[in-house]
Amino acid sequence: MRDGTLLPVTSRAHPDQRVQVMLEQTRERGILQAIARLRLVAPQAPKRVVILGCTPLPDFPVSILAPFLSVAYGLEDEPDPVGYRRLEAALSTHGGRPVRGVRMSATGLASDLSRDFAIVCAAKEFRRGRDTGALDGLIRRIAAARGWPLSLIDLTKKKGGGRPVRAGVFCRSSNAAELAKSLWPEMELVVPEGVV
Repeated sequence: MRDGTLLPVTSRAHPDQRVQVMLEQTRERGILQAIARLRLVAPQAPKRVVILGCTPLPDFPVSILAPFLSVAYGLEDEPDPVGYRRLEAALSTHGGRPVRGVRMSATGLASDLSRDFAIVCAAKEFRRGRDTGALDGLIRRIAAARGWPLSLIDLTKKKGGGRPVRAGVFCRSSNAAELAKSLWPEMELVVPEGVV
């Protein structure tokens, strides 16, 4: 990688070393020669090269390794592109506007985004491997990319208490408590956070 880290890769090799040298000459060196022909050195600005393939290139610095769908959707820098696309689609309503709010527990996702998480099991599957901090970051990045105002709040049940549930409401922080009360009347606000 460009930053000096080494990543393990699997590559096929021919058992005959002479044939392997020829394969490398036509395969890896051919790709490097094609990149060199792009004439990437320019006084205006550096250029970006996207290589679609899984052939390891010797001595070629790689900035980002990303799956094809991440590149296709412009999410190369997104740490969780699958979660990003799924949650972004679930949060978007008609006209590109967000839902009014969502609780980030599995039950909350199934209840608040029932079109995309029809049952609690689907929401639990989505949450697997993503703790509350990861979901906070995910919803923040989605809101920032879409230009949606976001307030993150903690809610608890009015009766019985229990652990606080993280929720995101798509409004300014001054209106967050009021919107949360209207969306989830059985819950009460614990600690509001600022606007993202």
